[in-house]
Amino acid sequence: MPYNGSAPVITALLAGDVGFVIENQALVLPQVQGGGLRALAVTSPERSAQLPDVPTLHEAGMAGYETRGWYGLLGPAGTPPEVVALLNRGLREAVVMPDVAARLASFGSPQVAGTPEAFGAMIAADIARWRRVAAEARIRLEG
Repeated sequence: MPYNGSAPVITALLAGDVGFVIENQALVLPQVQGGGLRALAVTSPERSAQLPDVPTLHEAGMAGYETRGWYGLLGPAGTPPEVVALLNRGLREAVVMPDVAARLASFGSPQVAGTPEAFGAMIAADIARWRRVAAEARIRLEG
């Protein structure tokens, strides 16, 4: 059954209407830590710092399954390279500040800040990957 967002699917999971979900760790971490939900596995290639006893899906027997969300700073195409470099430098300095690193960690997100080129390559790889998954599963956009 499709759900219109995370809140309804988490509500359905807590109510026992669905047996499991794959959801953003930041959204379910309070329920996991409070005992309302049990984390079975994480979808990232490495264990979560917030849930160190929870295996990855690979460790749980699903080799090759990996996905993760990400946050990023994006700007309009054609932003001057010197502006991109300045923003990137500021971002890289910010994510290592203790309060910012702690906040990112509270979302279940390791702080990772690289180059704009590496970020662009990651986005392109994600688009290609999910395009292939959608084609193989014959998923079509409606609307």
